[in-house]
Parts: sequence; structure tokens; C-alpha cells
Amino acid sequence: MTIPQHSHARRQTSLLLVWLLGMLLPLYAQLQLQVQAPSHISANQQYFQVRYTIQSDDASNFREPATSDFELLAAPGVSTYSNTSIVNGRVSSSSSTTYTLTYRAKKKGKFTLPAASVQVGGKTIRSSGVSITVDGTPNNAPSTGGGASSPQTSGGQTSASISDKDLYVRASIDRTTVYEQEAVLLTYKFFAAPHVGLNNVSLAAKPDFKGIVSQEIPIREIQPVREQIGGRTMITGVMQQYLLFPNQAGEVTVPSVTFDCQVIQQTAVEDMIDAFFNGGGRVGRTLKRTVPTMTFQVKALPQPQPADFAGGVGEFAIKGELVTTQPKANEVCTYRLTVSGKGNLRMLIAPTLPVPEGFDTFTPKTTDKTQLSASGITGEMVYEYTFVPRSMGAATLPGISFSYFDVATQTYKTLRTDEIHLNVAKGTKSDEEYERERQNRASDIRDIHAASFNGQTANSFWDHLSLHTIISFYLLLPLLYIGVMRALRRYRMGGASTAQGRSRKASRRARQQLKEAGNLLQKGDERAFYAAMLKALHGFLADKYGIALSEMTHERIEQALQVHATEEQRQQFIALIDTCEMAQYAPVGDAVQKEESYRQALALLESL
Repeated sequence: MTIPQHSHARRQTSLLLVWLLGMLLPLYAQLQLQVQAPSHISANQQYFQVRYTIQSDDASNFREPATSDFELLAAPGVSTYSNTSIVNGRVSSSSSTTYTLTYRAKKKGKFTLPAASVQVGGKTIRSSGVSITVDGTPNNAPSTGGGASSPQTSGGQTSASISDKDLYVRASIDRTTVYEQEAVLLTYKFFAAPHVGLNNVSLAAKPDFKGIVSQEIPIREIQPVREQIGGRTMITGVMQQYLLFPNQAGEVTVPSVTFDCQVIQQTAVEDMIDAFFNGGGRVGRTLKRTVPTMTFQVKALPQPQPADFAGGVGEFAIKGELVTTQPKANEVCTYRLTVSGKGNLRMLIAPTLPVPEGFDTFTPKTTDKTQLSASGITGEMVYEYTFVPRSMGAATLPGISFSYFDVATQTYKTLRTDEIHLNVAKGTKSDEEYERERQNRASDIRDIHAASFNGQTANSFWDHLSLHTIISFYLLLPLLYIGVMRALRRYRMGGASTAQGRSRKASRRARQQLKEAGNLLQKGDERAFYAAMLKALHGFLADKYGIALSEMTHERIEQALQVHATEEQRQQFIALIDTCEMAQYAPVGDAVQKEESYRQALALLESL
């Protein structure tokens, strides 16, 4: 018996569908919203906690259980965990998201806490319900015995009696009179009495500095210490610092800011410090503390300013070198200028590279190799200039002149690199070839190569299709329609906003591309490894922030990362891009350095 072709196609389609479902279902089956809750609690406990955990960092739209049996004391607390390890060149990673709910029992009895839900990749994952038995009689007084209850504070005080003298935040600046573009250190420091039980401090909204360029100093960990303030023991700690670079003369105002202070009940200074590091595990509330405005005076830079003044204020040194060992006519040459020292390095304007007549010059590439700390900005800025000599023979590249304002002596100083004598050799490109290349680079238009169809017409394509292929195509149309409709539904239901969808896309693509880079790292293919790394970094910026490849400048990247990333993260991102770009032309390190770059990229993209 002969099986018709369309039946054969239907069977193939059905088998393909079953195979796809068999591949996808285990993936979703692995994702479970696990719940941790006590089975028995005492009715006189002030609170108890329920935790929901899912093994993914792409979770969103968490919905807590709908219950009237328990009182929800606080909004869900969210914490994420991710870990990436490289063992013998093999990369493994894991991540999870935990939602913590804090409840209080209303009455005695046995109750069921309904299921919670969360969305991962547009799919809703639900937990199981959990049974909780409440024993005893509820009351409003805190229990004096047992693990989860909050102890009495010393002296009988509670969080309701916390005054502005018991908890406050102060701002300070390290100097009150500076020159334009001279760094001012702004520090925010909290002061809390031991009975306050300060658990966390955060800015309600970042300060809006006007007329000031600000650089936030990353503080990895707040270190609470005990100090004697006005005869009282206080717990203090620095939680926020900025370097301010005023760009206008006169009186400058540091705006008022408000801090959210989460407090819990404690009995001793040691408990308070432990709570600050470990979260305390006790219920409290949020108190707001406002820091008033403050001012300082800014003096104008002396006039007249040197013609080659690049805006530098501080103490600097410069070094110039010709990177290209043998310049050739109609070929690109590179000159590198390094400005090092301490001051407003990141605000410098790239000095002008003077070139002889008949040389073409291009916009310099800037590499930031500075460090930001409470003592200021130190390190170096590297400017790489490219130029093209158009003819052979001897030529002289004049030195670069760089003027800056020295705060220590309150005078302008001028530095100059040595001039360089060139002997331009014959290149491999003619004037016509170079001119065409230059115009193409300027217009970003490339030659169009027409494809050959070997004389076949459009109709010949359909002539070669078999009846089997055409029938299979029409059988797949319903599946295609169902797939499109499900994708649209997932987009509407799962993507709470366009930004969320774009972020998920950025994360998925970046992970895939970094996985390819990891495989290349294992094979020892250095250039391909760095190319894949660069593709992942550029792709992440393009997907998440919509930056075109032609706009991938340091300034544009910093601007895009300004909202979601710290200063340290922005600098790490740019440094990784510079390393990957440099590796396209010359080796940049050994295997250990490559592995470290890969580990940094993984951690950085995970944190963003």
C-alpha cells in the first residue's frame, strides 16, 4: 500500500511538534516557585516570615497570596543570587530570586496560605499552598520568649519614640572655598543611638546637582562604628560620598536630600551592628531623615587663560609617543598622548595634535584609566590620534602643548611633548585607492555586489518545488499562526512594559554570546574570544539601551549606564570594551588575564 504524500507530511509535522514539546516541557518543569513557611506559630508572635524562591534571575510580577487570615506587615522583599564559576575552562552558572513576605497572625486556628505566583519569560509559575497552625491567644504585646519575637528595647523605648536626636544624617564637605573644576568631597554620614536598631539607610532620590559635575564614589560596604557624640554613644557610618567639580564661579548650593532609614528594635550596640550587616531579621518601619542644603564658594579661574588650556585643574604630567614604527604614505599611523596625575582628569578636553600640511587627521580615541576615591581622581587618560601622511619623504610632527591650572601654586603651567621627525616610506595604496577608502569611511557606504542567478527566472524557483513541499508548507501555516498568536499574547501578558521586554532580550542574547566566548577561551583562540566578548558587550548596550554601533563612544555608554549602573560598573564596562578592541590588533595578556576578563564580563552583565 502506498502512503499518500500529504499523510506522510502530516506525520512528520506531528512528530516534529511532539519532539519540540518534549524538549520544552522539561525546561519549564524545572522552574518551580518553592515556598518556605513555619507549620506552627504562636498567636502572640509579632510576626513570621514566608519565603518564595525560584531558580531564575528573570522573574517579575510577583503576586503574593490572597488571604484574609494573616495581616501582611510589609511589602515583599526581593533578593537575587547569582554565581558563575570557571573550572578547567568550563563555565557554569546558577541564579535565583527570593521574595520574603512578613505576616502577623490575626486569630487562633489552622489556616491555608494560598498559592503565590511569579512570571518568568512570560510564563506564570505558581507555588503550592501551605498549611499554618496558629496556637495561643493573640495580643499586641511583644513576646518575651522564643525565637521570632522582638525583644524589648533598652530603657523601655520603642521605635515610636525615636527622636531626631536619636537618629539623624549629616552632610559635610572637605573645603568651603575652591576654584572652578577643583574637587570637593561631599560625605553623608548617619548617626543612630544604640536603641534605635538601624537596619538600612538609602537615598529616597539621588541629589540633583546643578552647576556641578558629580562623580559618585562607590562604597562597597558600610562599616558601622561606635563614637562618643556629645557624651552619648552613637553608631555612625559613611553611606554616601560624591566628588563635586563645580563648573561656575560664585556661591554653589548642594541640594537637600532625604534618606529612608529602616529601623528595628534592639537591646545592645552589638545587636545593632549585627543587624546592619545581616538584615536583623526583625520587623520595623521606615523613618525619613532630611539633610538641609549647604553652600560653598567657587572662585573663577584666573584670566587670561592660555590658548591651549584644556580645562585641566590639578597636577598633571604628559607623555607622547609614536605607536607606528614605520609611517607609510596613504596608510593610517597612530600617535599616543598620556595625561597622568591627580585632578579633573575625566573632564579634560583632548588636546589638538598639530600635523604637517598634507596630513589627514581623525577624531582621537579616548581611554579612561583613572581611579575614583575619596582622595580624588587619579590615574591617566590616554588619547590615541590617527593621521595619514599623503606623500613620501621627511616630515616633522610638532609636539603637543598642554596647559592646566595648578591648584597648589595657583598658576597656569604648560607642558609640551617632544617633536618627532618622520621618514614616510612608500605605502601599498595609491592616492585614488586611499581617497576612495576615506570617502567610504566618511559616508559608511560600501560597494554593492550583484548576485548571479545563472539565468534562472523567478518562476523557475516554483517549478522545482515538489507537491510534497507545497503541502508541508500549508500544513505548517496553522502551527505558525498559533506560534505568532502565543508570542503576541506572551508579549502583552508577560512583558509588563517595552523596557522589561528589551531587558530580557538583552540578558538572553548577552548570555548566549558570552557562552560562545567561553568556548573560544577554552580553545585558546584569543582574537575570536575577544571579538565574541566585544559582540556580547555591544549587543547588550544595543538591546537594552538602543545604542547603534556607530554611537558606541565612551560618552554615549556612560550616559546610557548613568541610571542603572554605579560609577565603578560604568568604568569596568568601558575598560572591558577597550581591552577587547585592543586585542583585535595586538596581544593584551596571558591566559589568566583572558579568564579574568571573561569572569568580569559575566559578573558585570549579571549585575546590570
